[in-house]
Amino acid sequence: MKSSTRPALRTFLVLSASPISASIRPPAVRKAEIAGLSVRSVMLAVGSADCGNLAMRGLSEKSQAMAARSALARAPKPSKEVRVSKFAGSQARAIGAEIRRSRDSLGWTLDRLANATDISRSTLSRIETGVRRPEVGEVASVLTALSVTGPVKDRLIRLAGEVSESWVGIGAAIAQQQSAIAAYEKEALAIYEFQVSVVPGLLQTPTYARGLISTSPFGSAERERAVFARVGRQSVLTRAGLRQYSAFIDEAALRRHVTLDAHTMVEQLSALIRIGGDVGKSVRVLPFSAGAYWGCEGAFTRYEFDGGHSVVYQENAGSGVFIEDQSTEAYEKILKNLDNVALDAPESNALISSYLERYGDGI
Repeated sequence: MKSSTRPALRTFLVLSASPISASIRPPAVRKAEIAGLSVRSVMLAVGSADCGNLAMRGLSEKSQAMAARSALARAPKPSKEVRVSKFAGSQARAIGAEIRRSRDSLGWTLDRLANATDISRSTLSRIETGVRRPEVGEVASVLTALSVTGPVKDRLIRLAGEVSESWVGIGAAIAQQQSAIAAYEKEALAIYEFQVSVVPGLLQTPTYARGLISTSPFGSAERERAVFARVGRQSVLTRAGLRQYSAFIDEAALRRHVTLDAHTMVEQLSALIRIGGDVGKSVRVLPFSAGAYWGCEGAFTRYEFDGGHSVVYQENAGSGVFIEDQSTEAYEKILKNLDNVALDAPESNALISSYLERYGDGI
């Protein structure tokens, strides 16, 4: 075996070292080099038996090189582009965000965490950004190094063991889902929101958000933290990477008072008109006159990313669910239907303005 492999490897080395090799080497070799493959790896991929036979026939080194080039030219060509997926799922995004938050709280660098866990810095970086789905053992090792214990550690380890295109969170798990939502909002190329009974969260004014959250059973301090978090997320609307934000709102949301003070709705509806007029933003209304329409049963948000990936998130009173990639096709069709049923931008502005006048009269 050694007698056939070494001459064949020498043949490939001759190809690589040749002054004219850059121009005459077949695409298969050049693409392999671009991909970072060694000459030996290329030889093995093409077939060491074929190359080894060249040397065993007693051909000169030059003849071996010419014959090897011919063999490589006949080899299957790799695809033009090999893309590494930048999407490992909502669970991976949430786990990565929690790990990053814990690491930052300790003031640790990735290098220090790598030394403490024996996991490479590049792997940790991909885990934190949600590009790589971490293994249970990796999550346990990282959390132990970062002194994360108790229920938080248990939830993240359990989450690492779940593999599904849908992630259902109930109760406390919704808080974990918020980590993934925050990551999606920072990375999405387009965000589409549909709300039936209230204004979408990314469009809510502080007073409006406070009025909604005040109806929850939480304590006053927790409510205020929730308001702060919701309003703070709205900076994503001015993010340079966000190419499109579209909100579809049922007319019922315009009609519903969230506080007894009319100023709340005046401020909120004014914000809808202002944001809807920004470049790359749209706010459109589903009027009562449309009657029932496909999608009116429930609110959802769809995030679209580079590479064709998409995620839908639905949240109810005590649970939330992420639906990913192919499973989101139904929601894409619902959005197309909403686009057909909703008033266009000028008509939506006119309807919002009419409600604005009514609330203004009540001040």
